[in-house]
Amino acid sequence: MAILCLAAVFKLRKIAPNMERPYKVLFPIIPIIASISCGIVAIATVMSQGTLIVAAIITYIVAAIYYAISQKNYEATQVVVEE
Repeated sequence: MAILCLAAVFKLRKIAPNMERPYKVLFPIIPIIASISCGIVAIATVMSQGTLIVAAIITYIVAAIYYAISQKNYEATQVVVEE
């Protein structure tokens, strides 16, 4: 998840370079170092705790299915008001 957040930092810097930000970082050095660190941690976790990773993947798949079903049911129950 942290890797996705760091990817968003790079994308936001590209699409909105002049946007006001609440804090400054040494861009792109700090985000690159953080991305590499997160990648190393992710790889180490996969290598050392394979069972935990499988359980997490199954949990994410079940959550995605639940979300898709609940969204479909939510959209079906919405009432459209026409003026």
